[in-house]
Amino acid sequence: MRNPPVIECPHIIVVIPFTQEQVSNMVRDGFGDQSGAKLIEQRGIDFAPAEDFLQTLKAAGAAGHHAAGKG
Repeated sequence: MRNPPVIECPHIIVVIPFTQEQVSNMVRDGFGDQSGAKLIEQRGIDFAPAEDFLQTLKAAGAAGHHAAGKG
């Protein structure tokens, strides 16, 4: 059985948004500052952050609403 051809597209970049769990982990791991906010701005998020989630991020060390892509 032959393998199907592989199509290489070096100019296509698939950007997968962060999940809520990934954002929480980023803040927990110390990326609740501008570095984490920049990553989130670049990739986006795949959820609508509720106010209680934003408060949890702030309590964990996130800088304002930037850590959840709202700033």
